[in-house]
Amino acid sequence: MTPVPQYATWEEHRRALSQTAEEARSQHAVPRPAIEIINEPESITVSAQLPGFESDNIQIKSTDTMLTISATRDEYEGEGETLHSEWHSDVQRTIPLPVPTNPDKAEVTYESGILKITLPKEEGQQVTIPI
Repeated sequence: MTPVPQYATWEEHRRALSQTAEEARSQHAVPRPAIEIINEPESITVSAQLPGFESDNIQIKSTDTMLTISATRDEYEGEGETLHSEWHSDVQRTIPLPVPTNPDKAEVTYESGILKITLPKEEGQQVTIPI
């Protein structure tokens, strides 16, 4: 079992957590939310974990075959000091969809930190390409 490090001051603890966050950020340019994709007969449903984000700070962009979810978290503006054990920054994830969808008819809910997007499937157009 690894012993828990002891820090003499709040600043040392904050610095150690910041270093850990910086190391993680260097591995991924922008943190990515965890997702689940469900391929139903008539639709594709994508759920993304976005705890701590306000719905006003979540953006969704979609084409028929690609979905991008991004979110920003407001900074704490109180008088006291804060210590963040999680990333306190933007998150973003672009998801290729397994079939063409119709983003104009998407249904979206956001509850308890879970964003759920349901996109109805759309028949792809068959195109003949001359040789």
